[in-house]
Amino acid sequence: MADILTGDALSKAISGIMEERPVRCAVAFWGQGADKLFAPMQLCSQIQIVCNLLAGGTNPNVIEKLQRAGVRIRQADRLHAKVYIGNKQAIITSANASTNGLGLEGAEQSYWTEAGVAVDVDRSIDTWFETLWEESREIGEDDIKKAKSKWKDRQRTKPTIESFRFFDPENDSLPLLTWWSDYNPELQENNIIEQVGPDYQSIMDGAIDIEGKEDESIIINSCMLAWRRNRDGLPSRKHPLEWWFFSNRVVRNAHRAPWESHLRDVVIRDTTERTGPFDLNDRIFKETLRDVLERDAFKTFRTDEYDGSWFCPRITEMKNLWRALHEEYCKRI
Repeated sequence: MADILTGDALSKAISGIMEERPVRCAVAFWGQGADKLFAPMQLCSQIQIVCNLLAGGTNPNVIEKLQRAGVRIRQADRLHAKVYIGNKQAIITSANASTNGLGLEGAEQSYWTEAGVAVDVDRSIDTWFETLWEESREIGEDDIKKAKSKWKDRQRTKPTIESFRFFDPENDSLPLLTWWSDYNPELQENNIIEQVGPDYQSIMDGAIDIEGKEDESIIINSCMLAWRRNRDGLPSRKHPLEWWFFSNRVVRNAHRAPWESHLRDVVIRDTTERTGPFDLNDRIFKETLRDVLERDAFKTFRTDEYDGSWFCPRITEMKNLWRALHEEYCKRI
C-alpha cells in the first residue's frame, strides 16, 4: 500500500524525480519557477513534458524558457493529470508544477494543501505516457501567443488569497501601483459621446488618464493598487486603499487637465464585480505600505511632479516595491 506524501515530503519526492534523466511529466499546469525544478538543467533532450496550455492555468513564459533550453514539450487540451515519472518511481499527485491551476504561483501556492503517492514505474505507466505523448500536439509560436492572452485573463480573475503573506512578489503579473488625488478635468463631451454614447458619466467615473503613450498597453486589462495621496505623497489614513481593474476600452481626447493645454486619452474602468489579489483592509499591510513608501528608494512613488508616462518608467521599481512590501510584512506578522 502506497504512503500518502504531503508537505516537504511531497516536494522532495517530486524534486528528486525532476533531477533524474530521463524524466517524463504529464502535468497540466506550470507556474513561475517550475523550470528551476529541473536543476541542474542538463540533458534537456531527455526531459519530456505534456502540459495544458488551453485552460489558461499554465504560465507560457515558463514553457518558453523550457523550450529554449531544449526540453521536449507538447500540449493536450483535456489534460488535468499531475504525474511525474522517473526511472523507477512515479509521483501521482494533486500538485501542479509550481502552480495550483487557479493562476496562483510561488508563495501564493503555499496556502493550498497538496497530496500524492509514489508508485513503482511499470509497463502500464509507460504505455499511458507514451499514448498521451502521441496524442498530444506540438507547441508553436501561435500557441504561445494565445496562451499568454489566456494567462493574462486568468491572472485578473484568480481568487483572493487569505493573506498578503501568501502573495508572490516574484509573479510576472504583479498589480500596478499608483496614487490618486482630486481634480476636475475639462471634459470634451462631444468626443466622449461619439465614442461611448450620451450616458457617458457613469462610464467615465473611475477612468484613468494615459499620461504617456507608453502607458496605454500597460494600463489596459490591468489590476492596480491605488491610494489617496496626502500632501507628503503617502497614503491617506482617512481613505481606504482600493483595487482598480481596467478594461481594454480607450476613450481618445476625453478631457483636459486644468494645468495642461493638450487633451488626454483615458482607459475605462472594468465594471465586472471582482475581488483583489488580497484583502486591503489588513491593518498591518496598510502600515507596511506607508512605512516602505517613506524609504528613499521609493520616493518616485510619492511625487506629483513628473513628465511623460507614470507607469512605464516605474515598472522595475514597482517590482522592487512589491518585494520590499512582502519582506517587511512577513517580519511584522
